[in-house]
Amino acid sequence: MFVYGSLCLDFGPHTVTVYPEVEHTDSRGNIIKGPADDGIVVPGCLMMPLASTRGAFAAIQVLDGQRVDAAWRFMARQAPMGWWSVVEWQDKRLIMLGGPLVHTMSDGTTHVSATLLEER
Repeated sequence: MFVYGSLCLDFGPHTVTVYPEVEHTDSRGNIIKGPADDGIVVPGCLMMPLASTRGAFAAIQVLDGQRVDAAWRFMARQAPMGWWSVVEWQDKRLIMLGGPLVHTMSDGTTHVSATLLEER
């Protein structure tokens, strides 16, 4: 059976680099979580702008000292994401706003989604 939503999940127009969540040891010997040093390329995903604190154009860089925060929705069939993962896309470094969601409604629409915020 063909599922329309699977086109965006399998053949999305964007490619991102995901730095998966890993455990590190800090300078005091504590185990902490953070992004890995090496990223994994995730092709065929979908990145959609969600919101901006300034107008409809989430990616505008304002040069007069105003801060612009942009949020993005990431969707892919599979991605190695955790709460402390970082995503790089189009020269942007994006951090997780909450954790990734794994949607398992049916075989055709199973996917991972996450809300990402540009790191400043």
